[in-house]
Amino acid sequence: MVRNEGVKLLKNLYTWGILLVCVILNLIFFLYVDQEVYSGKEYRELWQAYLSGGNSSQEEIQRAQEEKEQCSENGMEAKKELYTRYLYELNSAATYREYREGILTNAKRMVLFSSFSDGSFARKNVEKTAGHFAQMEPVEITEGPFLGVEKFFSPVTAALELIFLFLAGYLLFIQENENGIRSLLYVTRYGKTRLFLAKTAVHILCVAAATLVMYGSNFLILNAQYGLGDLSRSIQSVPKYRSCGNVLSVGGVLFSGIAVIIYLLASLTVLFGFLCIWGKRTIFSVLLFFGCVAVSVLCYMQIPINSALGWLKYVNPVFCLDVGEVLGKYVNLNLFGSPVSYLLAVIFIYAATACVFFCCPGAGIVRSGRREKGGFHFAGGSRGGIMRQTVT
Repeated sequence: MVRNEGVKLLKNLYTWGILLVCVILNLIFFLYVDQEVYSGKEYRELWQAYLSGGNSSQEEIQRAQEEKEQCSENGMEAKKELYTRYLYELNSAATYREYREGILTNAKRMVLFSSFSDGSFARKNVEKTAGHFAQMEPVEITEGPFLGVEKFFSPVTAALELIFLFLAGYLLFIQENENGIRSLLYVTRYGKTRLFLAKTAVHILCVAAATLVMYGSNFLILNAQYGLGDLSRSIQSVPKYRSCGNVLSVGGVLFSGIAVIIYLLASLTVLFGFLCIWGKRTIFSVLLFFGCVAVSVLCYMQIPINSALGWLKYVNPVFCLDVGEVLGKYVNLNLFGSPVSYLLAVIFIYAATACVFFCCPGAGIVRSGRREKGGFHFAGGSRGGIMRQTVT
């Protein structure tokens, strides 16, 4: 049944059309919207000249500072911004060791002189942070172009992934009901169970494939525009991710980030299937889905990070789909008074949520197949609508 559902989706021209539109919109964003005042070619050439030359880090910083001042005097704003960015990256790489030592020193001072009560989350978090960075192996910082890596996990790409998830789910769960052909699929005692599982599996595989296509295009575009540099260098080399608490390479973070995004989107596909079942009508399912998105946005915008509900801000999809924040920064969430790694908290909460949403409709499907009489329908199959399937 999984194969049949997959073939139907692949043969549907709307599937390919939606994916193509999402890819094109993503390309337009990177090529025409998310642009710096200087060109990517200038940025690449600046780094290539330094890496192929014989200047030390401090000599290059001094030279770049002089170039920036000269551009400012001559009114060359684009060049000035280029050298401002370049200096930021050079200084970030040169001062990483001092940055790490500063984290350890501040943590020790806070433990010794703060008024945190024993057993409080704040104290536990400070102690865990200090212990983690003290035990973490010293990482080697490698200079190179960083801008492309920082732009890789774009929120626009994540938003387009959500749109694709919704539209692909519509084709899988809702369209057949609206066309009036779903009753033909309920021919076995457990046909509903298998159909739900098959559609969910195909939905997850389809979204995973689209994710690989979208972020694959990001990789090609950003590598061509700004260059991604040596993917084996440590992620702490990248200024945006210098607070990462794990020993990972740039390539490892890009690969792991895509895997985490697929995992998060898989959880959301289960949520979508749940909404299609319990929404009963198409309009209700659509409103429920976008209502969940709206609540997620409100949590992201309104909940303070340091509040007791701060973990809701971190684990909602709007925040989590910016996976650079999940993998690239060291953060502990307050769960039941204990500091828990951000990544572990996200994995656990989304797994638990997916299980709940999956088991609720799944149990209902199985029971409806075993009862002498029972009704179950996806969105669009309401009592007064196109159809309602009853098992006898």
